[in-house]
Amino acid sequence: MIDLNKEGQKRLTFFLFLVTILFLVLIGRLFWLQIVQYNFLQEKARSQQQRTITLGAKRGNIYDGKGDLLVTSVRTQSLYAIPRIIKNKQEIAHKLSGIIAVPPERIMELINNQQYFVWLKRKLSPEQVAQVDALKEPGLKYIPEEKRIYLYDNLASQLIGFTNLDNEGMSGVEYLFNKHLKGQPGTFVMQSDLFGREIFSYSRKIDEPVDGKKLALTIHSFLQYVSERELKKAVETFHAKGGCVIIADPNSGDILAMASYPDYNPNLYFKYPDKTRNNQTIEFTYEPGSTFKPIVIASAINEKVVDPDTEFIVPAAINIGGRVINDSHKHATERMTVTKILAMSSNIGTGMVMKVLGKHRFYRYLKDFGFGQKTGINFPGESAGIIKSERSTTITDFAIMAFGQVNAVTPLQLVMATSAIANGGLLYKPKIIKSLESEDGMYLNTTPTTLVRRVISEQTSKTMREMMIKVTTEGTGTSAKVHGFEIAGKTGTAQKPAPGGGYLSNAYVGSFIGFAPADKPKFVILVVIDSPAMGVHHGGTCAAPAFKAIAEESIRYLSVAPK
Repeated sequence: MIDLNKEGQKRLTFFLFLVTILFLVLIGRLFWLQIVQYNFLQEKARSQQQRTITLGAKRGNIYDGKGDLLVTSVRTQSLYAIPRIIKNKQEIAHKLSGIIAVPPERIMELINNQQYFVWLKRKLSPEQVAQVDALKEPGLKYIPEEKRIYLYDNLASQLIGFTNLDNEGMSGVEYLFNKHLKGQPGTFVMQSDLFGREIFSYSRKIDEPVDGKKLALTIHSFLQYVSERELKKAVETFHAKGGCVIIADPNSGDILAMASYPDYNPNLYFKYPDKTRNNQTIEFTYEPGSTFKPIVIASAINEKVVDPDTEFIVPAAINIGGRVINDSHKHATERMTVTKILAMSSNIGTGMVMKVLGKHRFYRYLKDFGFGQKTGINFPGESAGIIKSERSTTITDFAIMAFGQVNAVTPLQLVMATSAIANGGLLYKPKIIKSLESEDGMYLNTTPTTLVRRVISEQTSKTMREMMIKVTTEGTGTSAKVHGFEIAGKTGTAQKPAPGGGYLSNAYVGSFIGFAPADKPKFVILVVIDSPAMGVHHGGTCAAPAFKAIAEESIRYLSVAPK
């Protein structure tokens, strides 16, 4: 017989054993999930139910020197989708494509999954938002963002720069002052249920962003507009490669206009070649040609080795170190004063002045006038120019340096050096930023006028101003004359260096630099035209008329009284 009590005990013991094992497995599983994998599972749940999105602050406005608004930011809506709650994805992709200008295949690629969040289009226009709303699709949502607006499109584009989709400055002052302009970002937290539907009672927890600071430039939008208009006209008229214009206040170093052409529209920066974003006024290095002659003559007069009436016997050509140097215009051997040498832009005459100045003194003045070094404008991409070392300079090099060959400068360097001739002999650091101010007015930083050094005496400056008037009244720059005003200036026509050495016979840089009124200058203007067509490549032809047009508008705008 079977002992039922014994058999029952065995079954009970086995059952209890199984229960104990299951209990231990359950305890182990709970330990594994709640202790060992707690952090992992909590993070996974959070990633499925919660998404934190950075909200950009309102980027600071940019103003011109008179306080006129140039750049601002506006609130716009950025479109995202919750793919797992969109039912008819094919239909939505097709309809959305025509609204947000994204191929339907790309939209399908984005929404054809079970994700909780995908960006579809950043920074929609109000018209696009209205069209998306009309679809009444619960899986399409918005997040507010700031969109950068450049009010005057191409105006001062290389100076101002642009921002990307994330409102980060990518070039120009937008890049240079990015940390001040962008402010402090905020955060947006979105909570969703198991199916990705937003739980409004838990969503939209926002840490408010702190707005960026306001930036005021020294440029004046009207003078910038005129400079760009006349530069574009000159480049197109003379079939040139490009060019640039600078207007500066010689008494402070303030840059009143800074234009380069070709240019671009920062609102649509992605549609333009990268090279259109280059600021030629500080990046372009070129041999300045005869616009450099006032530097040589001012240095010699300041050293008292010549005066305006000092005479030289100037031939039509001269052989120096085995190289024949021709004068800038045909003439028989004649006696020329230093004033006439400058007015007629005599290469050989300026070389004779350079010889009496001497190499060592010339190099000292090169440095004092700011050549071969950055100006201190602290702008991205600025070049220091190229100056051949004094030790390696040959007798031929030294002779042709007198009329702006061998050494390369930037347009801004030449403007600041000429400003020193115009203003009484003082070299200033150029300035493009007027002030930086917080939106609440609690923070204000103004940029001071910075004197670098005295370069020449006040008397030398006065003498040079009087001599440079002759250039526009009876010399090579008569096309730059402005009725009722004395204009001091200098033309320049420089051959472009060939890649393998020497100079190209069919490529020039034509330029004109001048200031007005000549006795008490209010502005200095430089016009540089890169590679104008042959036959119209002289600075007096391609650049001086643009200078005249810009000078006339500047005189009216700055309320300069006629003499």
